Amino acid sequence: MNTGYLLMQISKEIRYQLNQQLLKENITIQQWAVAEQIHLLSPRKQATVKNIAQALNMDRPTASGIVNRLETKKIITKKVDSADKRSYLISLTSSGEKYLNLGQQISNQVMDSYLNHLSTPEQTELNQLLSKFLKSDEV
Repeated sequence: MNTGYLLMQISKEIRYQLNQQLLKENITIQQWAVAEQIHLLSPRKQATVKNIAQALNMDRPTASGIVNRLETKKIITKKVDSADKRSYLISLTSSGEKYLNLGQQISNQVMDSYLNHLSTPEQTELNQLLSKFLKSDEV
């Protein structure tokens, strides 16, 4: 089987299963991805709709809509960026941290359901190979 096709099918199946499990907790996969990205950005720089959209390869209106829904759910807060009054700095609330952790737990459970068919050395090798793929994309 073609490697590209195989990777696409695996990705599609895992994404579907993850989305189904997240929806049971009223979390969409897109909302969880945005919350995760805010968390990943926060130690280095402030999260904005622009850098969230760039990191997740989505357009700004889509990212903005997701951010607005997360704000309505009280998962994130937005405050005007003092350096650019047209932009907002976005951060997770304490409820957002719980939301993020729940999403991570669900993701881990879904991944475990796939990875438990591999031995620990095979899982390590898979991670190394996938990391190598990501690094080759950065060049």
